Amino acid sequence: MTEHHPKAVEILRRLGIDPARLDERIPPFDLVAFRLEQAERNLAKRPGEFENAKATHPVALDWVRRYIEAPTKVGSLLLSGRTGRGKTWEAWGIIGACAEGLAAMGRGCYWKTISHPTFNAAMRPGGDISGEAVLDDLMNIDLLVFDDISAGLNTGWTAENLYRLVNHRWEHRKPTIYSTNLPPADLAQAVGDRVLSRLSAAERIVMGGPDRRANAA
Repeated sequence: MTEHHPKAVEILRRLGIDPARLDERIPPFDLVAFRLEQAERNLAKRPGEFENAKATHPVALDWVRRYIEAPTKVGSLLLSGRTGRGKTWEAWGIIGACAEGLAAMGRGCYWKTISHPTFNAAMRPGGDISGEAVLDDLMNIDLLVFDDISAGLNTGWTAENLYRLVNHRWEHRKPTIYSTNLPPADLAQAVGDRVLSRLSAAERIVMGGPDRRANAA
């Protein structure tokens, strides 16, 4: 048995720990296993409707590959298309692929999702958490899904905070996945020219096909 410092032995015994355990070999920390478990735990928080979501669009899959290789060197994504074309499904699939892909390399992926109406509600004064705290978190999270941009009323206070969010993430190269039901011309009217200008820097994926929800009914 290795001879340990008397003070260490005294402290361990006081805590009810056998000093002989100091000689037990501590297994090496498996970073990849930890990250995979972390990713699985976080992805389990997905809404049930999207728990099996997989990214399928070729542009999205290529973006995921590039994000995993260099998260700060890819731009943002803008998923557009009419209601029910699978934009939110694709976005959740991208999140899952990024989280799992980075975890397999022993790296973490800290992500959040929020819709435009929920964002507006969070920005209103009087909530349990200050709007500034919410905004700061969304500004700086590694990967953000901002769903249904243009679905929220965009006037005054909420419009300014939307610009602050979009501009900050654009300036600091924080990848963001946006989705919208509107074509570019209508999107400009809904969110303003300053926001649209920054959204224009994102890679665009147009989601077509039939209304998936209507067909599933």
